[in-house]
Amino acid sequence: MDTLGAKALAPLPRRLTVALCGVMLTAIFLVDRQAVLAASLTSHPALVEAAATWDLTVGSSLLSWWVLGRDFRWPVWSLVPLFFASLALAAMALPEGHHGALRVAHLAAAPLELLTLAFLVRKVLLGRRSFRSDPARDGTWDAQAALQQAFAEALGPGRVAEVMAYEMSVLYYALGARHATAPDDGLTYHRRNSYGAIVFALLLATAVEVAAVHFLASLWSHRLAWILSGLGIYGALWIWGDWRACRLRPVTIRNGILRVGFGLRWRLDVPLDAVRIVRPPTAEEKANRRAVDLRLALPGAPWKVLELDRPVRAEGIYGLRRTVRRLGLGLDEPGRLEAALAEANPDTESR
Repeated sequence: MDTLGAKALAPLPRRLTVALCGVMLTAIFLVDRQAVLAASLTSHPALVEAAATWDLTVGSSLLSWWVLGRDFRWPVWSLVPLFFASLALAAMALPEGHHGALRVAHLAAAPLELLTLAFLVRKVLLGRRSFRSDPARDGTWDAQAALQQAFAEALGPGRVAEVMAYEMSVLYYALGARHATAPDDGLTYHRRNSYGAIVFALLLATAVEVAAVHFLASLWSHRLAWILSGLGIYGALWIWGDWRACRLRPVTIRNGILRVGFGLRWRLDVPLDAVRIVRPPTAEEKANRRAVDLRLALPGAPWKVLELDRPVRAEGIYGLRRTVRRLGLGLDEPGRLEAALAEANPDTESR
């Protein structure tokens, strides 16, 4: 019996759990909608409407958290964004003219939104302070890493925190970071390949494309035109933010660690004693990006391959992970890296 009970309580595969939750929410959506449509046939239509609104908001939030929270390890506070999402679900489910109780729910949600925002801001600021005081950072400041740690402390570790931290990093480097400066001892990788000219050309082309697409799309739908324009503007912000991140996040060597921050795309820490061979790339590696585990070199920049004796983990866009044993790295002054590697690990072979 204990075995049967353990199997019954064991979590389902995540895809099956998500599908099960979707089926349940769809059933709630359809049943409550039909109940509201038939409410006029009852003696208390307002009560039926209020019950359906409660079911679509509070009930669906609790159900989603109970079904998904166990497998995905969501904390209790995740009920708040689930409730906000359920308000949108209720607006779609309830027919026009039956939103009286839903308006009351929106009024009740307003102070909850302010409290949630204050909670997140406080958590992010505390995480930022904790990152600054972390002795493992050796006094270095990396906005993307700081934001990721802050959102992880505020929201809990997971993909949602990583996505939000990345989006905030894009805005930070694109619109903020006015007083940020690159470390004096950093190894740059953007100066000798005319990458700035490429960025300027991309931004100019994006501006022309956004205007043209907006004009053409507005002939069919103004809403679609503004959506496409917003995506184009975000693309321009990303290009500009990535360019500024390339300038402000050089490769650094501190306490035996090679810290690589490659624009807004990748970052990883490589122990210097893990590097066994530094060599030029082969013809196959130059032609095929997949010939090395990760190539971090801007267009037109020369690069070398670092072969490691143990894998390291690289973190990319939206929390993407990659295991690296052969790293392609392009620097403006590769000799400085080779000298640091030779000093840290005399067994490193340089070609």
